[in-house]
Amino acid sequence: MQALQHLDLDRECYPPEVRQALGCFLAHQDRMRYAQFWAEDYPIGSGTVESAANTVVHHRLRRPGRGWQRDAAQAMLAGLSELHSGRFDQAWLATLSATT
Repeated sequence: MQALQHLDLDRECYPPEVRQALGCFLAHQDRMRYAQFWAEDYPIGSGTVESAANTVVHHRLRRPGRGWQRDAAQAMLAGLSELHSGRFDQAWLATLSATT
């Protein structure tokens, strides 16, 4: 953070995103305690989400011979999300209750 504070980021030659960087980092510094999160075994980065998307979405929807329409694919993804999160039975019962 100190390194950013020593830079002259307010110059007009920089785009607005660069000029706003320091304020953004200061506003979100509490969320960026990566060393602490890492020590507490929280996943850092997007690898977990990307891996889940590859495993669940691509494996299921992009198999050879599959031709999904958008509505059917969204319904399948919703069902797969509930299944892989361990909430499928609860979601299924809620759906049955809503339709009766």
